[in-house]
Amino acid sequence: MVLALVCIIGGSLVAIRELAAVPPKLSAQSLAALTEATNPTAIAGVSYSAHQGGLTLCLEALRHPNALSLRFLDEQQKLQLDQKCADLAAALTAASPLDAHAWLVGAMAAAKTGSWQRVDADLSASQAAAPTQNWLATIRLELGLSHLDQLGPTAIEALEMDVGMLAGTEPGARLLAEHYVSLPPARDFIESRLETEPPLIQRRFVSTVARAGQ
Repeated sequence: MVLALVCIIGGSLVAIRELAAVPPKLSAQSLAALTEATNPTAIAGVSYSAHQGGLTLCLEALRHPNALSLRFLDEQQKLQLDQKCADLAAALTAASPLDAHAWLVGAMAAAKTGSWQRVDADLSASQAAAPTQNWLATIRLELGLSHLDQLGPTAIEALEMDVGMLAGTEPGARLLAEHYVSLPPARDFIESRLETEPPLIQRRFVSTVARAGQ
């Protein structure tokens, strides 16, 4: 059984050593370990790599609610999983306010419960803590563009900054084009933000959208 989350949340030193050797996996065993764990905020003395491993596992579970491994959990276990991830994120951001990964997990968990003020705060805090980390911006955009109507001005501003940052790279332009094609309600938001970018970036986006729509 993958014990990564039991180790992280329980604060076991033996567990930390195992986590260092075994990357977190989104599996029935690792998810069960999290839902069965107690005292999720007991993180004192646990290593940074262990924290990040737990956050990665939570992020994957929150992003992929229809994953095969999640089908082994009943509804009560799924609710427990979401709460454990929210608790872990809250504990880590309280201890380290610049942990953009933890803020993002908090935002994802809050979205599951419709806590949109918390989503606004956590999403914007994640962007402020890591404005140039593409992988985090990619997931923030994935979350934000799917819930534009529920977001407040601070989260919208954070998303605008992520769009601007991603538009400056070819992979980012492809990602934006994919969202533009697959999420019609987000098109006005993406267009209005990109109108402020240099013509070269605008042209690249237009041509990327054309290819993505073929």
